[in-house]
Amino acid sequence: WPPAQDHPAPPHEVPAPEVLPRPPASFAAPVPSPAPPPPVPAVPGPEADTPGGNADGRSLSTGELEELLLSVVARLTGYPAPMLGLDMELEADLGVDSIKRVEILSAVRRQLGDVPTGNVAELGKLRTLREITRALTTGTTPETGHPPARDALTPERPAPAPVTMPDPAATPAPAPTPSPAPEPTPAPLAPTRLVTRIVETPASGLAPAGLGDGPLVVTEGGVTGDAGREFAALVARRLTEHGVEATAVTEVPDDARGVIHLGGLTSSGAPDEAGEVRRSVFRAARAVARRMSSDGGVFVTVQDTGGDFGLDGRAPGRAWLGGIAALAATAGKEWPGATVRAVDCEAGGRAPEAVADALVREVLEGGSERQVGLCADGTRAVPRAVPAPPATAGPSRVTSDAVIVASGGARGVTAAALLALAKAHRPRLVLLGRTRTEPEPAGLEGADDEPSLVRLLAEREAEHEEGRSPAALSARAREILAAREVRATVAALEAAGSPVRYVTVDVRDEAALRAALGDVRASWGPVTGLVHGAGVLADKHLADKTDTQFDLVLSTKVDGLRALLAATADDPLDLLCLFSSVAAAFGNAGQADYAMANGVLDHVASAESVRRPGCLVRSVAWGPWQGGMVTPALAGHFGRSGVALLPVDQGAAAFSAELGDPGGAARVVIAAGDAAPAADTAPRAARVLVRGSRLPQLADHEIAGVPVLPLAMALNWLTGAAPSGWRADEPLVLRDVRVYRKCVLSGLGGAGHRLDVRVAAATTGAPSRWEAELRDETGVPHVGAVLERADAVPDPGEWTTPEGLDGPASADVYDGHVLFHGPLFRSVRSLRGVSRHGAEATVVGAGELGWPGDAWPLDAAALDAALQVALLWAHGVLGEAALPMAVAECGVYRRGPARGPSRCVVRARKTHETGARCDVAVLDPDGAVRFALLGVELVRRPS
Repeated sequence: WPPAQDHPAPPHEVPAPEVLPRPPASFAAPVPSPAPPPPVPAVPGPEADTPGGNADGRSLSTGELEELLLSVVARLTGYPAPMLGLDMELEADLGVDSIKRVEILSAVRRQLGDVPTGNVAELGKLRTLREITRALTTGTTPETGHPPARDALTPERPAPAPVTMPDPAATPAPAPTPSPAPEPTPAPLAPTRLVTRIVETPASGLAPAGLGDGPLVVTEGGVTGDAGREFAALVARRLTEHGVEATAVTEVPDDARGVIHLGGLTSSGAPDEAGEVRRSVFRAARAVARRMSSDGGVFVTVQDTGGDFGLDGRAPGRAWLGGIAALAATAGKEWPGATVRAVDCEAGGRAPEAVADALVREVLEGGSERQVGLCADGTRAVPRAVPAPPATAGPSRVTSDAVIVASGGARGVTAAALLALAKAHRPRLVLLGRTRTEPEPAGLEGADDEPSLVRLLAEREAEHEEGRSPAALSARAREILAAREVRATVAALEAAGSPVRYVTVDVRDEAALRAALGDVRASWGPVTGLVHGAGVLADKHLADKTDTQFDLVLSTKVDGLRALLAATADDPLDLLCLFSSVAAAFGNAGQADYAMANGVLDHVASAESVRRPGCLVRSVAWGPWQGGMVTPALAGHFGRSGVALLPVDQGAAAFSAELGDPGGAARVVIAAGDAAPAADTAPRAARVLVRGSRLPQLADHEIAGVPVLPLAMALNWLTGAAPSGWRADEPLVLRDVRVYRKCVLSGLGGAGHRLDVRVAAATTGAPSRWEAELRDETGVPHVGAVLERADAVPDPGEWTTPEGLDGPASADVYDGHVLFHGPLFRSVRSLRGVSRHGAEATVVGAGELGWPGDAWPLDAAALDAALQVALLWAHGVLGEAALPMAVAECGVYRRGPARGPSRCVVRARKTHETGARCDVAVLDPDGAVRFALLGVELVRRPS
C-alpha cells in the first residue's frame, strides 16, 4: 500500500481480494489451501456460469470476442487498432498494468454481461489477449484445461482479504475514456490513527501447525560467516533433540516443508550486510512459495532488533535489519494454509547456547503467533496496533526559515501534503525526483490523459514511419504526464508562498545528492527537515517476483533514505518524516518487497528518534489515499472490497498535525475508516508434540498399563489456541466439551505423537465463538469444545462447603482404582470429605508437582485435580469408579500456573443410571475462582 513517489514505476500487478468462505463447523477433513490468486484486482460482476455471452444473452464466437477485446484495449489505452495483435503480451508489449487491466476487464464485463467472477483470478494469470479470449470462450484456462475452481477454499479459519493499492503518490492515472454505468465511489471516512504497543504474552505451549511434517531446514542465508553457520547448526541440533528433525543449510531447497531463517539474528546489522540478509530472506521465501501456497508448511524468520521489533530504538545499530517481519507478514497473507512467524530474539550478550535454547523453546511452544519478541531477560511480548487519538498539533517547528528537502515531493500525495504545509508555514522546499521537466513536443497540449496522448504520439510515429512499440508509447506518455505534474506542483507551492527548487536527481545517488544540497545550502542555508516519500511498486506474489523487481523497490526506499541521511549528516535537522505504508505494519499480498522496504523505514525512524532527541521523527504508515492512481472505477472496486480510501485533504491535514506533535510515537498508522487494517488475530491451527522427554508427567496417567491423554491436558491445549487478540489474562469459557474417544499415547516413550488443534469459526452464536478440536495423527478427533470470552467472573461466595461431608476412610486417596494416577498427577493433597451434596479437597498445580516448563495457558494439573475430586464424589454416590466424558462449560478465570495450594469444591447436581453430574470449582488461596466446571458428566467406568 502506497507512499509518495516521484519515480516512474514499472508496470505492476495488484492482488485480487481473497474472499474465503467461513470454515464449516463440522470440521470436514482438511483440504490443502490453493495458491492465492495472482496479483490482479478482481472485477466484480454478476455471477454466471456461461462464458462468452453478451448482454442480450447471445453467445459470441471467438472472432467476435477477439474483436471486442481489441476494441476495448484500443479505446482505453489509446493504441490504434492496427498496432495491436492478439499475441502481444499485456505487460511486456502493451505496458498494461494491473490498474489498466481492471478498466479493460470491467469494460468487457459490461459489454458481455456475464464474465464469471470466478474467472477473474485465472484471467490475471494470462499473458496475452488471445489467451484471455480463449478463456472467455471456453471457460477454461490454458494452465489446467479446466474451469477455475469457485468457492473451493476450505480454510480452518477465516482468511484475510488483501487488496493491494497503487501508490497514491505516484503519477495520477489518466482518466479512463467515459463508459456507461460508472462505478459508485464510496463516501470518505474519517481517518483512524494507530500506534504499536508491546504487550507481554505467555507462550501457548503449542507448536506451529505442520511442524515435523516434512524436511525442516535452518539457515542464516549464507551471508553471516562461520559464526552464523555454526549457530544455524546448533539450532538444528537442538530441534532434532526435541524430536523435530532439522538440517542446517546455506541455501533453502524448494521442497522444504519448514524454514527457519536466522540471518536477521546472526547478522552484525551493518547496513550493507543487512541488505544481503533481506535479499536472502526474500529468496528463501520465493524458493518455497509455491509449495507453501499449495501444501502449507512452516516459515519462521528470526531477527535481533532488540526483542521489540525496534520500537524503543535501543538497538540503533540493528535498525537496518528491519522489514524482515513485514515480509513474513506478507507471506502469511499469500500462504493462508501455512504458518508464518517472525521472531525478534534479543541476543543481549548471551552465549549462543542460551539464545538457541530460547529460540527453540519459542518454535516448539510459541504457537502460531505472527510476531513475537523475546528479550534477553526472558520477557516474551507481542506487538499490538492500538487506536490512538489524533496528533495534537502544537507550535510548529516548520517556519518560513525552514529548508525542507523532500524526495518524491513533486508528485502524488507527498506533493499534496507539502502543499498543506506551504499554505500554513511557507517553508523553503527542495523537491527531489527523477522526472525530467524539459518542454514536451508541441501539439500535445490538448491531450490530458494517457490514452489521448498515446493516440497523438502514435499518429506522429506513423507520419514519421517510426516503429516505437505500444509499451514504449505508453511509457513516453507517462513521462509527459509526470513532467506536467511536477511543473503544476511547483507552481502550486510557489502560489502558496513557498520558495521551491526542483532537482532532478536519483535519490539513491549520495554523491549527486551532496552536490545538489551543497548548492541549496549556498543559497538558503543548512537543511532543517527531511521528508522521504520516494518509492516504486513492482507488485507480484513472492513465487513470481524477480530479484530485479525486489532490488528496485528496496533500493528506492532504503538506499534512498541512507543517502539522504548521509548527505545531511552535518545539517541541524529538527524534522524527519518518512512516508511508510500499512503494508509494513500488517503485510499485503503481492507487496513483500514494498512491505519490507517500509518496515526498514519504520525501524530507522525509531532509532533516529532516540539518536536525535531534539528532532521530531515520524514514520507514517499510510493507508491508501483517494488520489494518485486511484481512478473512480478503481475506487469503486476498493469500496466493494471493504477498503476505505483516505481523502487527500484529510491525509494532508493528518500530515501537518503529525509535524506539530513533538510528543507522539515515532511510528504511527493512519488510514481511512473506523477500523484501519488490523492484524490477523483469528485462532490458527496448531500442533502439540507429545514426547515423554518433554511431558514426562503423562507416563503417570495410565489406564490398563497404557498412557492415556487426560482431558485436562487437552483443554489446556485448546485454550492455547484462543485468538491472539484476546488478552493473556482475559477470562474465557470452553463450552460443550466432549470426549469423543480416549487418546492412547502408546508411543510416549519413543518417537512420540503429533496431535493437532484445529479451529474454525462457529456457525452459530456470536462471531467470537470458535470451535476447536484435538485430533491425532490420522485426523481422528478426540476432544472438542467451543471457545468464547467469558461474560463475567463467578462470585466465590457461590462455592460454599457442601453439607454433610464424611471424611475419607484413608488419607491416601490414590488407591489405584478410583484414582489410578502416578506421582506426577497426584494433585489432590487432602480430601476433606464427600457427601451426596458434593465434596471438598485441597489441591495443587503443575508447579507443586514439578511439571517441566511454564508454557501453560491454564494449569492442567490443577484442572485435572478438579476432575479427580469429582471422580471421588462420583465413587461415593455411585459406589463405582467413573470417568469424565463431557463438560457443559469450563470457565477459565485465571490463566497460567496456579500458585500454592488451592481449595476445590464439588457441587452435586444429579445421579442417573449411567453415571452422575456435578459442578466443580478450584479457588486460589486469595479466594478467587480459578476454574469453574459446570455440568461435568461422569460415566461409570468399564472394568
